[in-house]
Amino acid sequence: MLSTMEQVAAAFGAALAVTVMSARRNALMTDGADRVGAQLDGMQLSFLVTAVLALIMVIVAVLPSRTVTSGEVEGSENRNTEAIGD
Repeated sequence: MLSTMEQVAAAFGAALAVTVMSARRNALMTDGADRVGAQLDGMQLSFLVTAVLALIMVIVAVLPSRTVTSGEVEGSENRNTEAIGD
């Protein structure tokens, strides 16, 4: 399951990078920029976007995860039985 999620995430990241790069290149070429300069600027923006996303993922991974206490579990079980009507 983890391997599949890694492959899906990698495919999404690659697609996002190419989309950002192409959109920026096309926008600059429409405005009259030369082809090479527009392509390089698109690559730079693409790398910037992926670097920011990677930094966000590192920060999220470092944050402590919230653990469920036994009182919260017991409270949720009581709510479930009350909803059923037992």
